[in-house]
Amino acid sequence: MRKRVVILTVFSIVLGYGQSGTSSITDSLYATGNYTQAINAYAGLGTTNAWIQIARAYNTIGNYEKSVTQYRSVLAADDKQQLAQFELGKLLLKTNKALEAQKLFETLSLENPSNPEYHYQLGEALQEQNDLDKSIPHYK
Repeated sequence: MRKRVVILTVFSIVLGYGQSGTSSITDSLYATGNYTQAINAYAGLGTTNAWIQIARAYNTIGNYEKSVTQYRSVLAADDKQQLAQFELGKLLLKTNKALEAQKLFETLSLENPSNPEYHYQLGEALQEQNDLDKSIPHYK
């Protein structure tokens, strides 16, 4: 019995190192600009962090549609992912979808009223819609 526990422990450690090695190789691909290879590698990991990295890679190469779709997939799986909400909101502003961005930043600002970046981005979304009276308090 003891031998079985030792073997399982060693096996678990080896598997754990293998995954972190794969993740660091994938992160290296992303960091060095091999975005297509990184997207393919992240897709195999299947984690929320990997999904966010895929969205970032699509954004970086200018495929905003796929990036938006990827962020939405992350949020469909877990609608409390603030990082995905924030990055999606910024991308929506970039692609002239200020009303959708406004909704995201309103939610983020209500959940985290002390985060100035959420308020600033909400102000930007409101300003894009020419609603200056509502944007100014968020800038302040």
